[in-house]
Amino acid sequence: MLRGLVVLGWMVLTGIVVTTIFSATDPDPGADFTRSGDLLLEVEAPVLLLPEPDGGVLLGERSTGRILRVNPDGSVVEEPVATVAVPSGGVGLLGLAFGADDQLYASWIDPDQRLVVGRLGGRSPRPIWRGPTMPSAPAGGHLARLPEGRLVVTVGQIGELDEGEEPGGQLLSLDPAGGPEQEPRVLASGLTNPTAITVDDSGVMWVADDEAADTPQPLLGVSPEGDVATVATLPDEVRALALTLQGESLYACGSTGLLLRYRLEDLDGGAEGEPVATDCALSVAPLEEGLLVYSSHASVRTIRP
Repeated sequence: MLRGLVVLGWMVLTGIVVTTIFSATDPDPGADFTRSGDLLLEVEAPVLLLPEPDGGVLLGERSTGRILRVNPDGSVVEEPVATVAVPSGGVGLLGLAFGADDQLYASWIDPDQRLVVGRLGGRSPRPIWRGPTMPSAPAGGHLARLPEGRLVVTVGQIGELDEGEEPGGQLLSLDPAGGPEQEPRVLASGLTNPTAITVDDSGVMWVADDEAADTPQPLLGVSPEGDVATVATLPDEVRALALTLQGESLYACGSTGLLLRYRLEDLDGGAEGEPVATDCALSVAPLEEGLLVYSSHASVRTIRP
């Protein structure tokens, strides 16, 4: 299933095949077309979502740094699972992921505007890496787990650098047992502002990279060895803020609200059918029994594609 997509990407790298999986001319469903999933709960702003094995979902509030647990019935546990310190009045919490030991990790901007990745639980978060100083609008900072148990965090181009800081535009691998001063492994470089990442079971990383606001957004396939292939160009109306894999499909949640589905067996066929939803604002993740959970601007919803 995924192996075919990986091979396709590496063929692009070697110049054997040039292909576009997503086309900027994908069919427009029409301005009047709308579709929403079933309401799980209402929220005040878009949130990060991380499913739990028992059917619950962790909900991350970007502006407050709170991580809450939502039960399968939609009820919210009042006591936060964890809270990270973030700047006031901006975007602070950037990513959530479970480690190989089912321990919870997060990436966030701290009050000093540093990108931090840390282990949550106990009385306070334990940073495992302190990264560069970030601009007021964070570039990257998205988090995922690699199959061998390490974490990968995206870092975008960040403008002026302090002495010794890396230029950004990278995928960095972190040891979950490391300390805040650990030296990350550079998995890939040459990116601009990666806005979404998901990792398949073979370790291939799928990344949406924002090269420029007025150009179509490329989708990159990055091998575990760090080979980078531009395997797709997203449609103009989809600047992906979240990517996820479920079964035979890749889903892209765009800044305009469209949640699109792509068949891995027919990647050059563009998006399959009408949008899965038209109100996906920030996050999408797979649940059991073929469901997806996603965040709109004012709610968390579930839908069956």
